[in-house]
Amino acid sequence: MTRLRAETCNRWEVAVAIAFLMSSPGCAPTSASFSRAFKPAPTDTSQALVDTLMVLPFTDARPFKGRSRVAPGLLAIIPLVPYGHQQISPDRFTGSFPLALVDIVLADLRTSGIARQVLREGDLLPGQVSPVAPYRLHLELKEGVFHRNVTLYGLSVFGTFLWLVGLPVSYGTTELEFGAKLEAPDGKSLGEARFAEKTGATEWLYYPLVPAYTSKLPDTYARVSPRLRSFLRESLTP
Repeated sequence: MTRLRAETCNRWEVAVAIAFLMSSPGCAPTSASFSRAFKPAPTDTSQALVDTLMVLPFTDARPFKGRSRVAPGLLAIIPLVPYGHQQISPDRFTGSFPLALVDIVLADLRTSGIARQVLREGDLLPGQVSPVAPYRLHLELKEGVFHRNVTLYGLSVFGTFLWLVGLPVSYGTTELEFGAKLEAPDGKSLGEARFAEKTGATEWLYYPLVPAYTSKLPDTYARVSPRLRSFLRESLTP
């Protein structure tokens, strides 16, 4: 009888360990930078509105910066609690998310036809100047986060068996929000705008967190891209 109880306790310990590991995203960054996955829509650059547009680095104004909140996911282990909500920073998988996002904006605007050349601040060597004084695009990252709802379906650790038969491990969204301010070469403000978008994401046992959520980031930015391009064109059109 004592042996049976010990085996039962061991099973519970294993089940709890599995649930804990599956509800935690881990800390090791990967090469899952979404900058390589975004495919900007090309346009005709022969009718550019300005010669040079300089894109400045993102100011990081996210509430948690590059930090994550994963502990609330463990609430799903409590019986009858349907899920535990986590807020996970993409920085854990893309490296610096603000830097990765600048790469996306540059790739997007270089094919937009808005400017003949789109430069990152610092692209020019010291002592060099752009052929024409550049317009400057200031960017502020308001939010960049994975909202991940880890679910055990109210069954505590026994809910892991539902993962094995094909039910989702988690469901949630990728959220992106940033502000943009355009300045003329003389420093005059030409306009400001704010862009926000969410894309749904679902995680399965065999399609885990990193691909499930990071793969949605290109889609999230792609939905913002037409609005960013329109803002710049309208701001630059006399």
